[in-house]
Amino acid sequence: MSVVSDIARRLTDAQAVMILASVPDDIDGLEGVGVELHGADYRVARKLESIGCGHYTHGSPYYDMYWSNALGLRVRDYLRTHPITGTPS
Repeated sequence: MSVVSDIARRLTDAQAVMILASVPDDIDGLEGVGVELHGADYRVARKLESIGCGHYTHGSPYYDMYWSNALGLRVRDYLRTHPITGTPS
């Protein structure tokens, strides 16, 4: 099993939704676009950052955001071609 598929299979539904929402940017496609964070989204973004799938801002005077990095985009591609349902236990 690859690192990407291993990460994808361990994601909660909320983590998968955030990864899927951070689509590749339209400049070079190497980073995902920002996903605005609210409430419990911070916990999700923190976990995705801790497993190496992206980064997030906290305390911005405008909007706090999560962005997928190259690994996050690879996980996103995997999720799009291998749908995984249900939160892992």
